[in-house]
Amino acid sequence: MPGTPMESVFKFVSVRPPQPVAETALPDVVIPYDGPFYDGSLIERVIQRTDWESAKALAEQAILQAPAVLDFQDLAHSSGFAAFRAALGRGLPANMTTADVERLLGGSLGAAVGQKPYPSAKAKILDVYAAHSLLPGNLPEQREKALLSLRTLHLLQALDHDPAVLGDHRRLRRVSRARVILPGAFLQKKSIGRGATPQARSAGAPVPPPPPSGTPGFHSAGFERLRDLYAVRRELRAARRRNRQERTVRRSPRPSTGSAEQSAEDGVASSSTAPSPRVLLPAVAETISARTLGFLTGEGVPTDRLNVDDGLRAVDARIRASRTRFFEGVPTPVMVTVDRLADPGELGTDVQELPSGLFGTTVSTGPVGTTPQEGVGPVRPLGIGELLVVEQTLQRYEAGEISYVENVLQTEHLSRSFRSLNRTEQTVFTATSTTEQSEHDLQATDRFELSTQAQKTIAQDQSVQAGVTVSASYGPVKVGAYGDFATSTSTTESTSSATTFAQDVTERSVSTITTQVREEQTTRILQEFEERSEHGFDNTHGTANVAGIYQWLDKKYRAQIYDYGQRLMFEFLIPAPASYHLHALANQPMAGVGLSEPEPLGDLRPADLNATNYQDYVARYAVAGASPPPPETTVLSTVFEQTGLNATTLVSKSNAALQVPAGYRAVSGRFVDYHAWKGGGGHYLIVLIGTQQLDSASGENADVALDGEDTVVPVGVFALVWGYLVTIEVECELTDTAFGQWQQETYDAVAAAYQAQKSAYDAQVSGAGFTANSATYGGSENENLRIQLEELKKGSLTMLARQYFEDFDAMSLTGTASGLPEFDVDEAASEGAYAQFFEQAFEWGQMTYLYYPYFWMNKTGWLERSALVSGDALFGEFLRAGYARVVVPVTPAYDDAVLFFLSSGGRIWNGGEPPTIDDPLYVSIAAELADATEGRTAYGEPWDVTIPTTLVYLKSDSTLPDWTTGAP
Repeated sequence: MPGTPMESVFKFVSVRPPQPVAETALPDVVIPYDGPFYDGSLIERVIQRTDWESAKALAEQAILQAPAVLDFQDLAHSSGFAAFRAALGRGLPANMTTADVERLLGGSLGAAVGQKPYPSAKAKILDVYAAHSLLPGNLPEQREKALLSLRTLHLLQALDHDPAVLGDHRRLRRVSRARVILPGAFLQKKSIGRGATPQARSAGAPVPPPPPSGTPGFHSAGFERLRDLYAVRRELRAARRRNRQERTVRRSPRPSTGSAEQSAEDGVASSSTAPSPRVLLPAVAETISARTLGFLTGEGVPTDRLNVDDGLRAVDARIRASRTRFFEGVPTPVMVTVDRLADPGELGTDVQELPSGLFGTTVSTGPVGTTPQEGVGPVRPLGIGELLVVEQTLQRYEAGEISYVENVLQTEHLSRSFRSLNRTEQTVFTATSTTEQSEHDLQATDRFELSTQAQKTIAQDQSVQAGVTVSASYGPVKVGAYGDFATSTSTTESTSSATTFAQDVTERSVSTITTQVREEQTTRILQEFEERSEHGFDNTHGTANVAGIYQWLDKKYRAQIYDYGQRLMFEFLIPAPASYHLHALANQPMAGVGLSEPEPLGDLRPADLNATNYQDYVARYAVAGASPPPPETTVLSTVFEQTGLNATTLVSKSNAALQVPAGYRAVSGRFVDYHAWKGGGGHYLIVLIGTQQLDSASGENADVALDGEDTVVPVGVFALVWGYLVTIEVECELTDTAFGQWQQETYDAVAAAYQAQKSAYDAQVSGAGFTANSATYGGSENENLRIQLEELKKGSLTMLARQYFEDFDAMSLTGTASGLPEFDVDEAASEGAYAQFFEQAFEWGQMTYLYYPYFWMNKTGWLERSALVSGDALFGEFLRAGYARVVVPVTPAYDDAVLFFLSSGGRIWNGGEPPTIDDPLYVSIAAELADATEGRTAYGEPWDVTIPTTLVYLKSDSTLPDWTTGAP
C-alpha cells in the first residue's frame, strides 16, 4: 500500500560494547602522540615532572609561546596552510578536488607535506594543544585554533597518502574530525603532588595545623593531626621513662665502715643526686624528634632544658582542643574507632589513613580550597546504547478465517429485525474490565491497537522483575553479557537479539488482540436500543440454495527496527541505596518527643578511656560526678634538720611517715642536703631511702631505684656533723591496676548515664504512642519516585567522582556578619560549575535501575532491611535493596567531556573538544561516537505482522477458503 506512513510501535535501547578500531582505520580517526620529534617536547617534560606546579609552569610557558607555533612559522608557504585551515573550519565542499587543495596551499600537496620540519611542526602544535588540556581555562579560543591546526596537518597527510579520501564524504568527515590522543601519564599529571599524603609524612615533619571545620579534607587532616599529637605524647612519655632510667642507679646495701672523713678545718658542704628530674638529660633530649621539638616550640615550651611534664601538659591540652572540633557531631562508635586508630598504644602501629567511608566519606588529602576536590571512581563506560524504534507500515488487508456463514434455501425468504429494548444483561466476572459488543451494519477498526497492546505487553514483562524500571524516552534497556570489547559477532548478536525482542513483543500482542476478539463473541453483555432495523434475504425465485460466506479481515503490516542514534551508557552499582533515607527518617524528631535519642556506645570498652578522651564521653552523656584520672606520677617528700650538735656524737633520725598513696608504688628516691662540721675531727652524712643508702660525701650524682614499695617508704639520716638540713623525695608511679580501676569506674558511670538517657527517651516515645514497628515508609507514588531517583543519582555521582559533597559550602547558613544566610561568590562559581557539569552531562531523566535483594548488603543489616515494607511495591524494593544497578546515558554533547573526566583523573573540561587518553577502550568509544550517522537507519531485517480486526468481508462466491494453495 504505497504512501502509507510509518507508525511507531514501541522503542527500546540495546547496549553493546564498543567496536575496537581496526589498525588500518586508526589513521583516519585519531591523531596519536608518536613521541618527541624535537628537543624540549612539552609532553615528555611534563611526564617526567613529579609535582603539579612545575608541570603547570611548563604548560603556561607553552601557551604563551603558542601564537608563533600556530602560524605554521616552521613551514614554507605558511599562509597556504592557514588558508586551508580556514577552509576546514568553514567546512570543506563535497566536490573538493586535489587541485582545489593545492590552490589553497599555493603549491604541490606532496611538497607541502614532504617538508623536513613537517613532523616537528605538527609535534609543536600538539604540545600547545596538550598544554591547553592541562589548563583548559586558559585562552580557550587559542585551544580551538590549536585543535583545528592539528587536524589541518593530519588531513593533508591523509590526502597525500590517499587522494581518494576527497571522494568519500563519510571518510573525509571522519579524517577531518580525527581525535587527538595523549598519553595517560600526561593527562593524569594533575593527580601528583597534591599535598603530602599520610604515607609520605615522616617523623620529622611538623604537626599540621588544624583545617577549618567542614572544609575539604577536614576529616583526613583532623585525623592526621590527632594521630601526630598522640605520637608526640607517646614520645614524651617514653622520654620520661628513659630519663628516669638514665638518672637512676641501683646499689646493694653496703656495711658501715665506722670511719669518718677527716678534715683539719671547719667546713660546709652540700650535695644532691641530680638536677630536676623533670628536665631531660642531654643524652635523652638528643633523641627527641624534630616533629616533637617543633610542636613544643610552637606551644612555647623551652626545648634547651626540656621539662617533660610541661611538654605533656601542652600536648594534652592540644589533643583535647583538637578532639572537641574533630568529633563534633560524630557518632560515638566512630569516635571509638578513630581513637583506637589515632592512639594505638605503646606497642601499636600508627595507622596512615582512616578506613574508607568511616565518616561516610573517602579520605581526601588535597589542600583546603574553594574548588570541589577532583577525583574519579572505579567506573568505566558500560558500552554503546542504541535507541531502537520498531515501526510498522500497513501493506494490505487480507481475508482471514471464516466469521460466519449465512444459508438461504431455494424458495426461502429470510429476514432479520433488530429492536432496542434498552435493557442490559451482564454477567460479572472477577476481571475489572468488560468488553462490549454491539452489532452495526457499518463497522470501524482502531489503527493503533498494535502499538497500544505492545506497550501493555512490555509493561507486563517488566513488572515480573523486582524493581526494573523503564526509561521515559527510551523504553526498556536491553544489555548483553559482554565485556569491555565486542567480539567480531557482537554487533550481529546485538542486532539479532533486538530483532527477536521486537518480534516477540509484536507477536504476543497480536495473540492478545485475537483473544479479545473471541471474548467479544462470547460476552454476556447485551444492550438493546429503541430502534428498529430490518434486512433480509429473498430466494423465493432462486434456482438453488445460497450460502453467503463472511470472513474476518486481517491487516498485514511490515515491521522494521530503526536505529535513531547512539548513547554512551554508564552502569553504577550502588550498595544499600536506601541507607541515607532510612537514617534521615530515624533522626527526624517525633511529635510529642522532646528528647533526642542518645548515641549508642557501640563497642566502647573501659580500656578505651584515658586522660585525653574521657571528657568527651563524660560531656556527651552528661555524666555526673566523674573523676579525672589519677596522675601518672606523684612525689612524696620529707625534711630532716638538726643543729647544735658536737663532733663526737653520732646522730640518727628516721621517719616512717612517707605513706605511699593507694594505687601507687615507689620507683625512685633522691635527696639534697646542707651540712657543717668542725675541723680537727671526722664527719659524714648518710641518707637512707628504703633499702638504699647514699653517702653525701661520695659525690655520686644519681637517683636510686627503689623496690616498688606500695605502703610506706622508710627514710632516715645518719650523721656525724655539727648540723644538717636534708630534703628527701620519693617518686611514685601509678600502677596499671589502679588506672584500670579508674577506667572501669569511669566507663560504668558513662554507661549508667547512657542507660538513663535511653530510658528517658524510650519512655517519651512510648508515651507518645510510637512503637518500634509504627513507622510508615513511603508517601505518594510521585514522592516515593523522587526519593528513589535522588538517592540513586547521588550514589551514582559518588561512584563516578568519589564525591561525598563535603566541599559544597558556598552558602553559609550561620556565622555570617549579618546573622543571615549568605554565600561566597567565588566559591559559588566554582561549585556551581562543578554541579552544572554533572547535572547536564547525563540524561538523568532516562535512568533505569534494578534492585538486588537485601542479602547483598552488610549482614548486620539483614534483620532490619528484610522486614521493611511499603504500600508502594517498587519503593519497598528500594528500601530492602542490598544493591541497586543503575544504567544512565550520557548527554550526546557531553560524550567527550565525560570520557576526559574519567581519563584525566577527575578534571572538568569547560568547552570545546577535549583530547582522548591512549587507552584502546576510550579510543574505540570516541571513534565510534564520532562516526555515528545522523537520522535513522534500518536495523536488522524487516518482518511481517498480521493483525486481526473486527471487520468482516462477504466472499464473492460460496466456495470454502483453501489456504493450502496459498490463496484464501
